[in-house]
Amino acid sequence: IKDDLNNNNRTEKEKDESGYSTGGDTGTLIAAGGYDGAGIGGRKKKDGEESDACASTSDITITGGQIKAGSLIETKEEYHQPEYSGAGIGGATGHGNATNITISGNAKVAATGSNSGGAGIGGGDDGVGKNIRITDHADVTAYGGNQGAGIGGGPYRGGSVEISGNAKVFAKGANCGAGIGSGYSCSCWGDHPELVDTSVTISENAEVTAVGSYRAAAIGNGASSQQGKTTVTITGGTVTAIGGKSYIDYWNGNCYK
Repeated sequence: IKDDLNNNNRTEKEKDESGYSTGGDTGTLIAAGGYDGAGIGGRKKKDGEESDACASTSDITITGGQIKAGSLIETKEEYHQPEYSGAGIGGATGHGNATNITISGNAKVAATGSNSGGAGIGGGDDGVGKNIRITDHADVTAYGGNQGAGIGGGPYRGGSVEISGNAKVFAKGANCGAGIGSGYSCSCWGDHPELVDTSVTISENAEVTAVGSYRAAAIGNGASSQQGKTTVTITGGTVTAIGGKSYIDYWNGNCYK
């Protein structure tokens, strides 16, 4: 998705030193996922299909324009059941992984996951959000769906997120999901630990605000995450991190925070 021409495609816009459009009209895309499908990305597995690979997505690149995707107020008013879709941008419900999502240039993006589960940007329900990159002058607002991170993994899954350049990001998790990082209860119980590993890197002049939901970190893990390796690296930028309300519980000999 890019924004190099006026809406009527007649003339090129002026471009900055990086070749991205500046000024003039801004192209707009509003994308609402159908039942269990992402706003932009994976779709629901159909009855009779053996593989759930269709729920996953990869190589989504947004370099300009104004993009609204997922279960937003605008999409709920205009389209059928976006509140029961997958991630705003990324995977569908049903193990929908999202890999290599890049938002750059002067793009302005708003994305929200759904009641069915999924990150605002990243994995769907039970989906990993891996190699999510936000850079340049991109302006991104992301709200997690049920138990999903704002940016990163869906419920039970991790991911990797890199924010750099002069990007401006606001991300909020939902129902125990991290603002940026993993969804609720990130656990693999010994199988495929790469599904629950989580890393977040913030650098250069990025301006980041991350808000964790109940018992979740602002940046890092969702609540009740018991497995996987989590790495948070901040080498620059301005970061505001607000963790979710803390809670401590003891069950089966384990301490949960």
